Amino acid sequence: MYGSLPKIERSFDLDHKGAVTGVEYKGSFTVRCVLNVGQKHSVELEKSRLMADQRNPTNGLISLAVALAEIRGRLVDSPSWWKDSKAATDFIDDDVVYEVFNRCLDMEDQWKTELKKNAEEAASKNAQTVSQ
Repeated sequence: MYGSLPKIERSFDLDHKGAVTGVEYKGSFTVRCVLNVGQKHSVELEKSRLMADQRNPTNGLISLAVALAEIRGRLVDSPSWWKDSKAATDFIDDDVVYEVFNRCLDMEDQWKTELKKNAEEAASKNAQTVSQ
């Protein structure tokens, strides 16, 4: 059904120094660039759980809940230090969470760019075939 789509899973290397502790966070992450409907549903449920259905959540709570939920929904594999930290909840350096989250979004952007490029190439080939 989706044979012409770019590969959904991609990997990136992280080399980040924690803003508070100065700890070096290094390792390779494999993530889903885009999510299917079921995965999106799980992410939304996780966001709600992390925000504890607060009526007036703070911006900090919202941003952290979004970042953690998105990472959890996209993560396929991660370094042992990430796993051992209960998916970052034991970190003092919250900036590493946002760095991983931003890298996940970068992977999504790259996937969408590749998808668009593939579609343009296919349209060009189709136009060439039709004109011949």
